[in-house]
Amino acid sequence: MNSLGSFHPIDPTKLAKLTSDDIFLVSFPRCGNSWLGSMVTHALLERAGREEGIGSRVVMDIYQDELSWRPSMELEMPFRIIKSHAIVQIAKHSMIYLFRHPADALVSYYHFNIRQYGQAFGSSITLPQFCRQLVQVYCEHLLFAMNLVRADRTKICLTSYEEIYDDPHEQLRHVMRFLSIDMPDSIVQKSVRKNDFAGFHDRDKELARSIHEFR
Repeated sequence: MNSLGSFHPIDPTKLAKLTSDDIFLVSFPRCGNSWLGSMVTHALLERAGREEGIGSRVVMDIYQDELSWRPSMELEMPFRIIKSHAIVQIAKHSMIYLFRHPADALVSYYHFNIRQYGQAFGSSITLPQFCRQLVQVYCEHLLFAMNLVRADRTKICLTSYEEIYDDPHEQLRHVMRFLSIDMPDSIVQKSVRKNDFAGFHDRDKELARSIHEFR
C-alpha cells in the first residue's frame, strides 16, 4: 500500500490490451478524475449526437472495464480515454493528470473508503494513521507526474481539482485542446451544467453506498 509501484496496480491482462494511442486520465484517488471524466463523457456524447447510455464506455475505467470497446465505433475518435491511478505502469502513454491539495485528497480518500467498505474500515485505522501511511505515496505520485512533464511536456495535460472547481468551463476546454478535439462552447456549457459540483458529488456518494451494499 505504501509503494508507488504497487499502488492500485493494473492487472497484466489489462496492460496487454493497451495500445500506444490510448490516453489516460490519471490521478491519486479522490483528486477529480471521475468528475472530469464525467464532463468529458457528456461533452463527447453530445458532440457526436449520441445518447448517454454508452457514457460508461467513453472514459473507461481500467480496473472495471474490459477495454474491448473502441471509440471509433461510436464517437469517431482515434483513441481511447482510460482512467487509472497507476501512473508508473502507464508512464509511456499520453495523459491528463489531475492533482489536488494533499490534505483534501487524503481526507476524502479516507471517508470514501469508509463509505465503500463500512465503519469497520474506520475502526481499523484512524484518519491520522491513514494520512501518515499514504502521504508519501501521494507525494511520489505527484513528483512522478512532474518528472514526466519535464521529460516531455507535450504528452501531459495538467489540471487540478481546485482549478476545475473554480473554472470548470476553462478546464474542460483545456482538456479538449490537449485531445485536439474541437468542442463547441455550447457543449462545454451544457456538460458543465450536467456535472455541477454539488450534483456530481451527490451521485458519487450514492454510487459508493450502492457498491458497499452490493458487496
